[in-house]
Amino acid sequence: MIGDRLRQAQQDFEGAEMKDDFVRIPDGEYPGMISNVTINEDKLGVLRLYFEITLTDMNYTGRKVYTNAPLEGQYIGMSKKYLKILGFDIENFVLESLPTRLSEILYKDVIVALVTKRNENSGKDFQSAYINRLAETNHESTSNGMF
Repeated sequence: MIGDRLRQAQQDFEGAEMKDDFVRIPDGEYPGMISNVTINEDKLGVLRLYFEITLTDMNYTGRKVYTNAPLEGQYIGMSKKYLKILGFDIENFVLESLPTRLSEILYKDVIVALVTKRNENSGKDFQSAYINRLAETNHESTSNGMF
């Protein structure tokens, strides 16, 4: 089925102009909405909470940023922080219940911070996203992104 669809798309693919208009979003804080959230294992087998955030900033509306946090191990505190920001009662939270509560996270308005860092091994820059706080829906979710 996938192969058939790809064969059908071949002509469009061959005639398509290559897109080279990617513009990096400058570091700063931006309003967004959590458009997807999942729990999966990373390539090392660590359970992680993965977030897709669709920006609502008027300059970058529709652009997506991604972040994740481990649900086990040394850095589980990041997940705890995110869950608290997203309105969960951390003191009484049962982590095992999280898969059935992901819908409570979807479509929440948040402020996400984008921060560029340099990988010491490769010397290349990369941008990370962090959920900083909930957005005040009628105020921050329509701002210009920089606070």
